[in-house]
Amino acid sequence: AENYTQQHQDLRTENGVVYGDTVDKMDFPYLAKVTAINVATIRRLAAAPAAPEGVTIAGAVATDTTVTWQPVVGAVRYRVHLRRNDAQDWQRVVEVRAPAVTTVLKDVIVDDTFVGVGAVGADGAESLVTFAGPEPRKR
Repeated sequence: AENYTQQHQDLRTENGVVYGDTVDKMDFPYLAKVTAINVATIRRLAAAPAAPEGVTIAGAVATDTTVTWQPVVGAVRYRVHLRRNDAQDWQRVVEVRAPAVTTVLKDVIVDDTFVGVGAVGADGAESLVTFAGPEPRKR
């Protein structure tokens, strides 16, 4: 929980209340844990291939959704993540082996589902997930 007299404040004293972050109020064991988690996350992301680019979805007026993306150097497979548009977490993952850069999600309605694609390296490290957008309009 945040303590608004300490966090996000300039150092000052008003009406007997001391405001601001000061070292005597730091929880160093907790800070060490948070730092370790951040370092582990960065290490894992650094080992992963780049995030896919050009991720698109298509399937208007259809019961299936087609997902397409550009190939990623170093990817041995891709993870297509999906969730209902009223959910906050990914609910399903479809594995697609490289060099394929497209998949059809059977019985997944494009209007009801959010989709993203991550690239996975040989060691299993996954990139950040790129959120899918609509295909560019054809002219």
